Amino acid sequence: MISLKRISLIFLGLNAVLSILTLLFHQGDIFIHWNAQHVPDQRAPVFMAVVVPIIAGVIYFLFIKLSPAKIHEDDSTIQLFQYRIPVPVTKNNIQSIENAIKQFIDSILLILQSVFLWVSLVFLLQKDLFSRMGIVFVLLIIVDLVFFIYKLYKTA
Repeated sequence: MISLKRISLIFLGLNAVLSILTLLFHQGDIFIHWNAQHVPDQRAPVFMAVVVPIIAGVIYFLFIKLSPAKIHEDDSTIQLFQYRIPVPVTKNNIQSIENAIKQFIDSILLILQSVFLWVSLVFLLQKDLFSRMGIVFVLLIIVDLVFFIYKLYKTA
């Protein structure tokens, strides 16, 4: 089975390809924003399409290199970024907790890479594909967070 991290890397590669295609097919300026009536209202130079995969690449490598979680067995908490989550940590469930954290981080990375891929696709096609896509991505993150917390307390 392919890992979430590998899918994120594939999305990063597709993002780069879409940005190169945007550079090849569009000259001058591209639309970068659409108003509520789905009419384009902001432009940027076409080379700005390259910024999207660069930012996506930086985020990918930061997620890979940085470890945002620490498990504290002494006071039975997990520190995820700056938040402490009180979960009973024992020698029996520590591996399950580490796996849940890894899957959560990898899934958040995949959602973020999906956002960048969608932006690159919009830049290439120059159409307001789905104006409510931001809501979809936020809901995915919320569902992912709820599922993560459920998995943590289920392993405890």
